[in-house]
Amino acid sequence: MIKQIIMDVHLTLTGPLLTQSSSPGELGLDRVVAINNEKTPYLAGTLITGKLRQALEELDDIVADKCQWFKPEVNTWFGKKSTDYSPQRKQIYCSDFILDLKGIKELKNGEIRDRITIEQATGTAKDQHIVMIESPFISGKEYTFYGHLHFFAPESKQDNIIKHLKTAFNWLTQIGSMKSIGFGQVVGVKFNNEIQTKQNNNQVIEDFSYNNEEKIALTLKPLYSFCLAGKPKSNNLFESDAIISGGAILGSIASTWSHLLDLHLSYVDNDSKRQALVENFSLLRISHAFPVESSTTNQRPVVAPLSLCSIGSNQLYDICLLSKPCLIAKQAPDFSLDWKNTKETLTQYPWPYLRLKDWGWTSLDSELRVRTGIDRTAKRSEENKLFSYEQIIPNEQVWQAQLDLSRIEKSLRKNVFSQFEDLLSEGFMGLGKTKTPVGISFHAIENIPASILSNTQMPDNKFWVLTLQTDSLLGSPEALNESSGHDQLWSMYQKAWREISENSLELVRFFARQKLSGGDYQKCIFQCKDYKPWLLSEAGSVFVLKANNDDVQEDAQEKIIQWLNNGLPLANSTCSYYSISKIESEQWKTCPFIPQNGYGEIAVNLKMPEQVTILNDNSSEIDLITIAEEN
Repeated sequence: MIKQIIMDVHLTLTGPLLTQSSSPGELGLDRVVAINNEKTPYLAGTLITGKLRQALEELDDIVADKCQWFKPEVNTWFGKKSTDYSPQRKQIYCSDFILDLKGIKELKNGEIRDRITIEQATGTAKDQHIVMIESPFISGKEYTFYGHLHFFAPESKQDNIIKHLKTAFNWLTQIGSMKSIGFGQVVGVKFNNEIQTKQNNNQVIEDFSYNNEEKIALTLKPLYSFCLAGKPKSNNLFESDAIISGGAILGSIASTWSHLLDLHLSYVDNDSKRQALVENFSLLRISHAFPVESSTTNQRPVVAPLSLCSIGSNQLYDICLLSKPCLIAKQAPDFSLDWKNTKETLTQYPWPYLRLKDWGWTSLDSELRVRTGIDRTAKRSEENKLFSYEQIIPNEQVWQAQLDLSRIEKSLRKNVFSQFEDLLSEGFMGLGKTKTPVGISFHAIENIPASILSNTQMPDNKFWVLTLQTDSLLGSPEALNESSGHDQLWSMYQKAWREISENSLELVRFFARQKLSGGDYQKCIFQCKDYKPWLLSEAGSVFVLKANNDDVQEDAQEKIIQWLNNGLPLANSTCSYYSISKIESEQWKTCPFIPQNGYGEIAVNLKMPEQVTILNDNSSEIDLITIAEEN
């Protein structure tokens, strides 16, 4: 049987020691001790992983074929650099090692050491070469750091991996910066008497009775900081998205599943114990996971529409039902593009600010971690290998998502869900670039409603207002270029809505923003022949639709309800343009932005909160502006 193994490790070092912070310290300090969000010094998990890899490689060079049992599988356990953009996932994950503050009476915060460069010729201090180092750790005193290693392994390999890891820990002599002058000496390592083979207490699947429902609510709790990097800000700076995409969740689950089978691949095509799940895994849909405060009422946040505007006060107006541009109270309105930071906006989300506190969104903490490649021969940083990750810190937050089984044949759903539940009972880890373990629990969907509810009843005005909650691949941009404007976008969107609604709905107006997604990775993984960047309509985009005629009102309403429950499908023209399969279960192979990965989620006719006034052509607050048609 394959289980998740959790090793608790305590490392004891003597002062002085230094692991450098990525953040600047007080004015005048050149090197600052790394502390976490709880103001406690730590040794980065990536540092420990790198030291273990180095130790195993050094021992392997020394021992070679002289020891029969010592055969470290370094690339399998700790991953390796990809040469063709395909994932090379590691098996062993490591937490940060946190300083154990119990019994410490001699941590001298504010203490500073200094170093100076010496002129070889004169033997005197070199001008302007003094370095000020934060040094709270007293020379000769012992300090213990504790952390965890997580991995999956079959029973036949568990003892061997543990034995190798213990050997590597015992080989460590120094950790951190300034080792050449005696900093960071390792004087002891201690392991738990019992290696845990059960799931971490934070990874509990709550009691949930499945009754063949199509949708199930999921609550995710990352155990450590995580980084879900999108487009880098520069070549070596990666910002993390605060929203966990459905694709990232499914990818982490697939990776965990592969480790459970001792395959160490990015997918699973055979599992005798869970064959129904194998055959239907590509039909599972997991929505994006939105963050909320775990101490608050369980509600899933909602992205505010781009049709919201203001006139300099806390009062917001929704103008999606206006037929023409207007002044509001004789003032030009400000849209989200023009908004500035206020107490109601949250800056950890994509700009402009459509994630509002009153709509269920929570404030998040983040930290910047700077890393570098290591030259094994010189045992120092490699040139031009410095890069930075922004990491989201999951303090008291949890992330709310939804599992959708509607694409699976009804008679198979119970069996598929049972196997899915069994799979996750073994653990779930490997989220993002930091490979964070994640706790998960299941709930009835009605127990975690949206913070702002949708309304699928036929509206009196016959207009359906759809607000994208996640980015969507909506339309084929073959007619667009850098000079395209409203008319070309209108044609693209009108065609897309007609296709996916089977001509039951047509576009009335839209408030939308677009972005391109692509790059070498997506080209090599999804578009091996013709490279075409994906044109995504961003979350918050608003589309006002109406039925083509009275005869198709019911068909139109059925489509709206289907999209609300299951996400927007890809239009045929979109599939043709990007060479995507029109078979839903095959689309994941050639496109990441599919409904199964959480994209194309919508809200419908949102029941606006009190601070939002819905305007129409008859509202007293507005003055409609007539725009002359160009000759």
